[in-house]
Amino acid sequence: MSPSIPPSLTADVIRTKLSNGLTILIKEMRDLPVVAIDTWVRTGYFNEEDDEVGISHVIEHMFFKGTHRRPRPDQIAAEVKALGGELNAGTFYDFTHYYFALPADSFSQGLEIQADALTSPLLDPVELSRELEAIIQEASRKRDNPAAYAAEKLYELAYTVHRIRRWRIGEEASLRTFTREKLLRYYHRRYTPENIILTVVGDVSAGRAVEEIDRLLGDLPAGTSPTSASPTEPPQEDSRFRLLRGDVKRAHLLMGFRSVPLFHPEDLPVRVLATVLGRGRSSRLFQEVKEKRGCVESISAGVEVFADLGTFRITAEMESGQLADAGEAIVGVLRGICSKGPVPEEIRRARSAVESSYYFSQTDVLGVATNLAYYEALGDYRLADEFVRRLQEITAEAVEDAAQKVLRVESASMLAYVPEQSHPALADEAVARAILGPSGAVLVPAFPVIPEESRRAPAAQGASQYPAPPRRLPLPGGGTLLVEEIPRLPVTSVVILFRGGRVHETVENSGISRLALSTMAKGTRQRDALRLAAEMESFGCSLERIFDDDYLGLAIGILSRYLPGGLDLLLDVVRGPVFPAEEMERERRVQRAAMESLNDQAMGYAMSLFREAAFPGHAYALPPYGVPAAVERLDPGQLERWHAGIFRPDRMVVAVAGDLRAEAVQEMLAERMVGWEAFGPAPPDPPLASSVTGITTRAETRKKAQSFQVLGFPTLDLHADAKYPLDLLQSTVSGLGGIFFEAIRGRRGLAYVVGASNLMKLLGGYFVVYLGTSPDKEEEARRILLEEVERIRSSGIPEEEIHRARAYVLGTYPLVLQTNAARALSYSAAEIQEQGMEEVLAYPARIRSVTPEAVVEMARRYLTPGRFALGVLRGS
Repeated sequence: MSPSIPPSLTADVIRTKLSNGLTILIKEMRDLPVVAIDTWVRTGYFNEEDDEVGISHVIEHMFFKGTHRRPRPDQIAAEVKALGGELNAGTFYDFTHYYFALPADSFSQGLEIQADALTSPLLDPVELSRELEAIIQEASRKRDNPAAYAAEKLYELAYTVHRIRRWRIGEEASLRTFTREKLLRYYHRRYTPENIILTVVGDVSAGRAVEEIDRLLGDLPAGTSPTSASPTEPPQEDSRFRLLRGDVKRAHLLMGFRSVPLFHPEDLPVRVLATVLGRGRSSRLFQEVKEKRGCVESISAGVEVFADLGTFRITAEMESGQLADAGEAIVGVLRGICSKGPVPEEIRRARSAVESSYYFSQTDVLGVATNLAYYEALGDYRLADEFVRRLQEITAEAVEDAAQKVLRVESASMLAYVPEQSHPALADEAVARAILGPSGAVLVPAFPVIPEESRRAPAAQGASQYPAPPRRLPLPGGGTLLVEEIPRLPVTSVVILFRGGRVHETVENSGISRLALSTMAKGTRQRDALRLAAEMESFGCSLERIFDDDYLGLAIGILSRYLPGGLDLLLDVVRGPVFPAEEMERERRVQRAAMESLNDQAMGYAMSLFREAAFPGHAYALPPYGVPAAVERLDPGQLERWHAGIFRPDRMVVAVAGDLRAEAVQEMLAERMVGWEAFGPAPPDPPLASSVTGITTRAETRKKAQSFQVLGFPTLDLHADAKYPLDLLQSTVSGLGGIFFEAIRGRRGLAYVVGASNLMKLLGGYFVVYLGTSPDKEEEARRILLEEVERIRSSGIPEEEIHRARAYVLGTYPLVLQTNAARALSYSAAEIQEQGMEEVLAYPARIRSVTPEAVVEMARRYLTPGRFALGVLRGS
């Protein structure tokens, strides 16, 4: 079998180096009027001395907080917003990067702003003290995230001297010692031109871009950045175990194995090994540990690779009483892959996953810019193609050999993070060490063989040479097909939505929509659960479930040549589910676990509390995963009846965007819908949601380092024209440079998270503001918010702020719609919510028509300090 070799991501990339050593990468992508600018610095947590831990991240926070030419801390954010752009940054172990995504006609201004931030950061001491408070809150928020906290604690356990073992964001006491002078020393040491890669991708002229970069950055003085290598980690010869307890509802089990560094001969086989073991529903760990044995609710495997080390990691979530059984099953699967390597079908699945990921990573300009910079930092941007080519050539023998060398359970690190009051068998270290001992079960799950013909596609499937506007076509039985031909990449996204679902639920059957949709993919009249998963993943994709209050559905992103097979599977799941009792119990267990996991997610749980307060007695107030008692009562017969009422062709909208021909897709769907008719009654139309008339609060207190609150003012439903001025109001008050953001975080450092959302549903709406603070700042942050609301009501909003918000909304809208998946979901959601696909295309014109007076009028009408719903997850 000869693997397919994808065409080059790096073709037509222009690479040049300025005289001072700064590297430039430019890739022209002219099909969308957007551009990404990414400044990539080869420095991160690994480059920090012990008295500097977290300093890379602090500089990242300060980078856009003022320059000598732009001294106000909100000035850069405000200017980028006025250009219609987004800015952000990120810090990792071996890099820090700063990026803008902008309309293409704002490229020159955006580049000048980013160059100014790079060459003359102010690092103002007063602003630094405020930002350190936000960073300390960010660290607290991370400790409240069980998965993120456990992952860092695993590294602390697995490594004894390497810098990866440190709490990378920095401890509070150390962070408070950071001064402007200390930041400047690190900045001048690490932010040298030879350490910087500037990547530009989008609708730009490469020649012009290089000239402008040279003009702005060519005079930066060259310099050598001194190396600051981490201590070399000694080999790990024995197993290690640690049990942590905390205010969590679910147990987390992590296993770590020392792997190989970048460019090691076994690096790429180990990556394929991670796919075979823990990526997707047909992977070995998922099938054996979750599906067959029911030990966990979620499980995955992955590998992190750096220049001097690699770590193979397995992560699982479960009830604490299942920890020991899960550990034994995981180790059994690892022994199985070491004793009997992957079968050919597993290698084919891994190759499809690699190819699919390769293409889908190219669907937006920022993704391309990030990929190119990452590989250039490794040594050559062309490695982006080379790694994919070599991954496609990895054999089963190479994967088995890598497994035997890396997955040595006798030198594994195992960490369990459990609820405070639980007493799992794994709390006994002797049990843990026995699991990691030399003897035990060898588990090799069966993998179905997928006929080659199921992957074959008709030759005449590709789109025309040029993009075509979206079209609406009829489907048998009253359904609607929306198609947009986008020929740039050989990938296609498909979304199938059905009207209704959660909005029709009651307290008695709350959670039925989610359970029905999850169980539909666990067995049909033609395929069992494993066959469905294996076939789907042989196409390089997975089945995604879409849950909204007003609709639900399924989606795939697939290599276009496999589209007929993907549609076969989608329609099989939609038309022919059999709701096997055993599979339903598995999905019920997963849903039960999700209910508990929501308790560990600060924002998600606060939002759930808010909805209880905001929509009294309505389906919108029901918990996102259902009322526990109601979910426990559900049976397969109820799911079948629910499916018959909701999943009907006359309630269906299909949206397809990508490399295809509209008529061919219409024909494919029509063939697969023959004989499909609605039967039984459709659910009655649900009532409009009532809203609060005063102040209604739902609050809970937990042992958490942060408080999270969601406050919402009642507005109107989605049919109202108020949507557009309220969308502009959202942009005016939230995000970097927004009124609420600057008042609460920017000037006072009271919160790490400050955001707003215009939450308009078919049957009701709220203008929502959410705040993440330390517990002692919860009330003060809310007081400042309400003061700002009152100020807007009494004094209005300066027109320039609304014009800046409008530019931001108009500029970022094409960024949101870059990908096939975003376009398919946007079209189908607008259609199913009775707005029509045309609304997606008309949105910019609607926003342009909104006057500043209309925005202020909406604020005065709906943002009332004495009338709101509040949900609070209060830390203590």
